[in-house]
Amino acid sequence: MVNTIILKKGLKLGELDAEADAELLKSCFIDNGTLYRLLDPNDHAAIILGRTGSGKSALLLQVAERSEHSSFLNPHDISIRFLEHSNIIQFLSELDIKLDLFYKTLWRHILIVELLKIRYNLHNECDWKNLISSFFSSITGDKAKKKAFEYFSEWNDKFWLEVDEQLKELTEKFTRDIKTQLGTKYSELDIFL
Repeated sequence: MVNTIILKKGLKLGELDAEADAELLKSCFIDNGTLYRLLDPNDHAAIILGRTGSGKSALLLQVAERSEHSSFLNPHDISIRFLEHSNIIQFLSELDIKLDLFYKTLWRHILIVELLKIRYNLHNECDWKNLISSFFSSITGDKAKKKAFEYFSEWNDKFWLEVDEQLKELTEKFTRDIKTQLGTKYSELDIFL
């Protein structure tokens, strides 16, 4: 006898995406070997590719759940819409100035801060200050470490801001720096964020 599956009208099997249905994901996730590779620190697999609905988000949620040290940064949760209204960005774009390096720097900063939080188990400002003081004591003559320390010192009070607030702070600094560099020739330009 063949078992027939009957789907009744109005039956709900789950949400469209893994993020919206974490409970169902926990009970029915099947690893096809990819999760094991992602959890193995010696495996260099780093990019998950697949069509819509293939389970990319489900894999990432499983990595976050099963990994002792993880951070989940969802680009959709980070608001950078304020950049669209920045007249400095519009001004530079009109001059055909490529801002790729600026955007890379924004993301690099966010990723470095998140990696530091994970790597050094930083949960609060006190943990951060302890890290900075121990880091400072190990600098001696290393120029790269001194440069890193200067960077950390500059952003010390911004370290605990939410990701989108950090992005905004970086953009405001970029705007101030550009305004300074433009000098008196463009002093009448009202640059804002």
